[in-house]
Amino acid sequence: MAPESDGGNEYRVLLLPPTRRDGEVTCTLLEVAGITSLVSQDPAAFAEQVKAGVGAIVLTDAIVAAASIAQLAAALDDQPSWSDVPTILLSRTEQSASTARLLGTLRNVTVLERPT
Repeated sequence: MAPESDGGNEYRVLLLPPTRRDGEVTCTLLEVAGITSLVSQDPAAFAEQVKAGVGAIVLTDAIVAAASIAQLAAALDDQPSWSDVPTILLSRTEQSASTARLLGTLRNVTVLERPT
């Protein structure tokens, strides 16, 4: 089971972008909209942040090929049964096998075509 979240973590957006610059740009856009966000470049650290509380996650198909993406799927599976963390997956029209596998494990996912 996920640990109790503290002070607003359940409203933040966690980002796992393919590049540092993508993360900076996305965080800036979310900040302008008044949305708290946190960027991680490492899937394992990202999975730990999911356990600490999250309102939504944003991934790209470029990152789902990473071997440690299974840790993210496990962290989402560890969420309480009432939890339904929304996931936004930015993906190319043609999906890879690893993207298809991830989509099969996620419960609440919206796929948006890249580039956005």
